Amino acid sequence: MITPIIQELDVPTLEKLLIVRIGKPRFDLWFGKLVSFVLNDDKLVVLVPNNHFLEWLNSKFRKDIEDAVKDCLLGSKQIVFQIAQQTLSQPKLKDAEDSIQNSIPLGKPELNVVKSDSVIQLMNVPGTKEAKKRDWLDFKSFVVGESNKLAFEMARSLSVEKRADTSPLVIFGPQGCGKTHLLESSFRSFKNSFPLLPAEFISAEEFTSQFVVAMHKNRMPAFRAKIRSNSLFVFDDVHLLADKPATQKELMLNLDVITQKGGSIIAGMDCHPRMAKKIMPELLDRLMSGMICSVGVPEDSLRIALIKRYWSMLSNQELSLEVTEYLSKEVRGNVRIILGVLKQLSNSARINRILPTMELARSIVGGFIRCVFKSISLQDIDEVVSTFLLLAPGALKSGVREEKMSFPRNLAMYLARKNSSFTYREIGSYFGNRNHSTVIAGEKKIESLIKYDSRVQFSNLEYDLNFLLQSIQQKLHSNRS
Repeated sequence: MITPIIQELDVPTLEKLLIVRIGKPRFDLWFGKLVSFVLNDDKLVVLVPNNHFLEWLNSKFRKDIEDAVKDCLLGSKQIVFQIAQQTLSQPKLKDAEDSIQNSIPLGKPELNVVKSDSVIQLMNVPGTKEAKKRDWLDFKSFVVGESNKLAFEMARSLSVEKRADTSPLVIFGPQGCGKTHLLESSFRSFKNSFPLLPAEFISAEEFTSQFVVAMHKNRMPAFRAKIRSNSLFVFDDVHLLADKPATQKELMLNLDVITQKGGSIIAGMDCHPRMAKKIMPELLDRLMSGMICSVGVPEDSLRIALIKRYWSMLSNQELSLEVTEYLSKEVRGNVRIILGVLKQLSNSARINRILPTMELARSIVGGFIRCVFKSISLQDIDEVVSTFLLLAPGALKSGVREEKMSFPRNLAMYLARKNSSFTYREIGSYFGNRNHSTVIAGEKKIESLIKYDSRVQFSNLEYDLNFLLQSIQQKLHSNRS
C-alpha cells in the first residue's frame, strides 16, 4: 500500500470560494457533508458517495471547482472525481441518496486517506459517530380501505408518475387517520423513483421556524432558493399556519414558483380547504386548484384490517376473530387510538401470561373508553352544526317553526340519531320541544337527500350534502378524545 503525497489544502477556504460561485443552497445539496476534497500531487480528488453524484458534479460543477482551486492559490490542478469506498473491515458509509432522501445530513467525520489499487479509500477515525437516518414511512405499510383509497392512489401516482393533473394534491382529515403517513410515503417513493431530483418534506412548524430565522438573519434569498429548487414539495399541517399571515404569504409565493417550474406539491391539513379558518383565501385558492382527497375515521372493514396488522407487529399470540370483531366494533377512534388499545391488550396478556381472550379485551376496552372518551352530546351536535352553517347560538333549540330552519334542524336530528344513543323523544325535546314523529320525519328527509346525492341551498350558500355530513362527523369524532 502506497501513501500518496499530500500537499497542504485549505478545505474551508476552497468550500467558501465554491459557495460564492454556486450559492449555499446548491452547495449544501450537492457537496455539504457528502463530498470531500483531497489534494494528491497535481490532482484534486473529489470524493463522492456514488455514481449519481459523480456524473452530476462532473457535468455541472467541474468548471466552478477548477476556478475555486485557482483562487485558492493552488494553481491549475486536474480535477478527478472518484467514488469514496471503505475497506471491508469498516462499516459501510451511508449512501448519499439515502442521506438526501431522509433529510438527515451526515456528520463530517475525520478521515484517513490511503491509496490501494489506484482507488482512494476512506476509513473512519475511531470514535467518530454516524448520524442516524430518519425512518420514513412507505406505501407498503399503509393499510388501504374505502375511507382512504382515493388519497392513497393519488399520492402514489403523483410520487411515481409525476402526474401534472394531480398537483397540488391536498390530503385532509382528522388527526391519526394516516395523512402524514401518506405524505411521508410520497416523499420516500419520489426520492426512490427520481434520486437526482431535489425534494423536500417539511411541516408547518419547521417552515415557520426556518422562515423566521431567515428573516432575522437576512438569509431570505438562500431560504427561498432552497424551497423553490424542489421538484417535489411536501408540506404537512397547513392549518397550523392560521393567524400567521406573513408565513402564509411566503408559502403561497414559494408554491407559485415551484408550480411555474413544473414541480409538484402535496399538502396535508385537518379539513377541506373550503372549511379552513384564518387561512388566506389566496393560499386556499392555490390548494383548491388541484386534487383534493380525504382520509376519514376508519370504517368497519378497515378497522379489522388495521387491528390484524398492528396485532401481528405487537404480539406472536393469535388474536381470535371474535376478539378482533369486538375490538373493531367498540374502538371507533382513529388509528392511534386503535393502536393504543392493542398495546394495552398485548402487554396485559404478556405480563399476566394469559391469552388475549374476550374477557381480557372487555376489561381493557371498558376501562379505556371510560377514561379516554366522552360521549357525543346533543349540545356537541348543536354547536358543530351551528358553526358549519353559520347559525347563531341556540338557533336550533328555538321553538319557532320557521321554514328556513327546517334543513339545519333536520340535519342536527339526523346526526344525533347516527352518532348518539339518544331516543327520538329526547332528541325532539332538545331541538325545540318537538315530538318523536317530527324527528323521524327529519331523519327520513336527510336520508332521501343523501340517496340522490343532492346539493342543498341554505342562507344563499350551496352545500354538497355528503361532503358537509362527512366534515361535521369528522369534527364530532375528533372532539371526543
